Amino acid sequence: MEREPAGWFRSLVAGRRLLLVVDGVTRAAQVRPLLPAGPGPGLIVVGQRRLGSLDGVRGVPLRPLAAADAHDLLAALAGPQRLAVDPAATGELVRLCAGSVLALRVAGTRLAARPGLSVDTLVGQLADGRERLDLPDYEDLSARASLDTAVAAVRADDEAAGRLLALLGARPDALLQPERVGRQLGISAARMRRTLDDLADAHLLQVRRTEPGGHLLPALVREYAAELAAVPTVAAHPLTGARVDPRAA
Repeated sequence: MEREPAGWFRSLVAGRRLLLVVDGVTRAAQVRPLLPAGPGPGLIVVGQRRLGSLDGVRGVPLRPLAAADAHDLLAALAGPQRLAVDPAATGELVRLCAGSVLALRVAGTRLAARPGLSVDTLVGQLADGRERLDLPDYEDLSARASLDTAVAAVRADDEAAGRLLALLGARPDALLQPERVGRQLGISAARMRRTLDDLADAHLLQVRRTEPGGHLLPALVREYAAELAAVPTVAAHPLTGARVDPRAA
């Protein structure tokens, strides 16, 4: 009889001194059968959302890179000499990428692949929010595709998440009133708070715990959510199902 793949994997790595890396995980169930039993192998799981239900796993949240670290990553990808040609444009590129490792990788890879593309020209392309989501794509690196995947994953568990994200895109700096917004979405205030937590777990939202109702959309997510907010109420967005009128939030 053919062995169950997860059991075969655990028996293969049992007792061995290995460091295993699993990337792109969207839910705990995907990786739980692969957790090694007993000493020996270690496992690093890179998740698109918090995976708090995994036993014996220590979570390490990845924050946006500081400006100096972002500059170092760009230099490693595009070359320090390339950035040194125009320090002012490089600083603006770092600001536009807003500490996003994905955005920095896309920008750095694009510069490396196109020797004739100046940093200043790339900054001009990224100045518009839509360009930041679309133009920087290079080969299999795509900010929009990454956000599409993250939103689809969270909406699979909470259909209200896409509609709430559209509301946040229309008023990214507004304080939310759970009862009012919940009524508009057709859900209770308690459910609305859970939806906010779902978006935060997927790294699509940062909640300001010191400010009731406060929230912060990361830069790329803000541009993405603004597009959702522009979807006409008569037609649902194909990914998020957004139908609400964001102006009424």
